[in-house]
Amino acid sequence: MSENYSESELKAVKETLHDNGKRLFLESGVKAVSAEKIADDSGISIELFNRCYSSIETLFFAILEKEERLFRDTLEQLIAENKENPKIAFFNVLNTAMQLIAKNPLVKKVIDTGEIEYLMTKIPKEHLEKYFTGDKEYFTSMVDYFQTRGMSSDIPSPILANTLRTLFIIPFFKENIGEEEYETSILALAKVFTEGLFKE
Repeated sequence: MSENYSESELKAVKETLHDNGKRLFLESGVKAVSAEKIADDSGISIELFNRCYSSIETLFFAILEKEERLFRDTLEQLIAENKENPKIAFFNVLNTAMQLIAKNPLVKKVIDTGEIEYLMTKIPKEHLEKYFTGDKEYFTSMVDYFQTRGMSSDIPSPILANTLRTLFIIPFFKENIGEEEYETSILALAKVFTEGLFKE
């Protein structure tokens, strides 16, 4: 490639960085991987790596955002499959979301390596603020959707959205809950939460 990369060339480079970065992060965690290693495995210069990402942590965050988009696609599919029964759709969203987060390899890795706090200090503040704002807007719109289809509207949708986001932190404490108890526990939680919000 020349020094002047087209948009499609940079996109291809980023995809390669994502693939190799994810593989290395899963093998060793974030702190143990260098930008030089990922660049070398990707067949590019460190200068090109730095052009794409300002740090290892911003690359990790970009990979995690990509995983988040796939996660949301799955939730949207669950809703679409149960349009005729919003209560079941909501239950499936809660249960599946907590299962997917707990089973996500990247999430499991940063929990196992204890790197969550480290990442929160290293990922640029503006990246995190943009993510959390988008996350809140996404779940607020989801709550709005369900409130027009039978969910209780006694609680404002932004408050319910924040409650959902709080529920999705639970998978980070799966080890504290216990491997054997986790699935039955979140199943019960999803059921109680759904029954409380959809009053027939």
